[in-house]
Amino acid sequence: MPEEQAAPKAVTPGKVYRSLAELKCMPLPDGAVQGRTRIILNESTQQLELPSGKTPFVAYDVPQTGYHKITVKSYVIKDSRGKDELFFPEVALLDQHQQLISKIDPNVLKHQKPGFVTSEGVQATFDIDNRALGGRKTACLVVYTTDKLRGEKTTLVNQAKEYANARGIQPLPVPDPIARHGNYGSLNITLKSHEAYGAAALAITPVVAAAIAPALASDRVEAMKPGPVSLPKEDKGFVEMQTYYISQVKQALSDKRLPEALKLRSQLRDIAQATEGYFVSQYGKSGDAVSLPQKPSEAGGYAAKALYQLQLKIAEQLKAGNGAGALQIVDQAHHFKSEIDQLFNL
Repeated sequence: MPEEQAAPKAVTPGKVYRSLAELKCMPLPDGAVQGRTRIILNESTQQLELPSGKTPFVAYDVPQTGYHKITVKSYVIKDSRGKDELFFPEVALLDQHQQLISKIDPNVLKHQKPGFVTSEGVQATFDIDNRALGGRKTACLVVYTTDKLRGEKTTLVNQAKEYANARGIQPLPVPDPIARHGNYGSLNITLKSHEAYGAAALAITPVVAAAIAPALASDRVEAMKPGPVSLPKEDKGFVEMQTYYISQVKQALSDKRLPEALKLRSQLRDIAQATEGYFVSQYGKSGDAVSLPQKPSEAGGYAAKALYQLQLKIAEQLKAGNGAGALQIVDQAHHFKSEIDQLFNL
């Protein structure tokens, strides 16, 4: 467990580009990448200054032959205050001379409800046709946001209402959660290509961008390939959390105390998103610049203590330079939340 520290060192900001023509598009990794990956956007990410505002961004090469189906997803996270935050993306397509071809219609972006294996957020799926010989072709995909989008909010799924409506019972009178749009985000981009690589379709998933501050300054992208979604069995803290929530939810459902069971389920959702939010806020920093999470008060209850322990484990991994290990903890939190979701379908 990392020790408390007074003040972390300053974070090295990402390189700033003044126009689309200046930026460098990074190549996608070779072959298909299995498992969950992340593209992390925070203050360490490279920045782009546009008339629509200064923004973190990522840019990836698009093969200039063949037909491509691209999906861009952005997931809801928790900010440092525990509030829902969403990096609401705008997508631009550039030609081989770094000139703007088009922007993806904002109406293509659709809300993605949370599921057993998917987090809540927004996603856009669109096609790029580079099969024609010669002429202007899409060569680069740029994902960023704008001042206008940062001023907006997204209404999220009220899971208690969804559960009640699905079972024909009166939903609880609670407001729908709202996610503000910001500069921090957790993205996933998938590109499926046809013809460019032969008859078979090839699925390529870009990996985590903005891995460490020195890499950002030199525009490199570090591949992060997390291992199996699990923590060591000897991790008593996580086993204790599993035991607590599973037993509490099962007992509440058995006793037909639905509001209490839904409250526990909501706690797990918040823990998973706050765990990822903390990871996003600290990823890319040097070890001595990682900020430790704030220790909860006794009034915070069990959920606050469980979140604190997960965030401490992430801090420990990041301080040791093990970004993949930190991401593994994030994935485990989401996986456990999905296990609790399944208890409501029994």
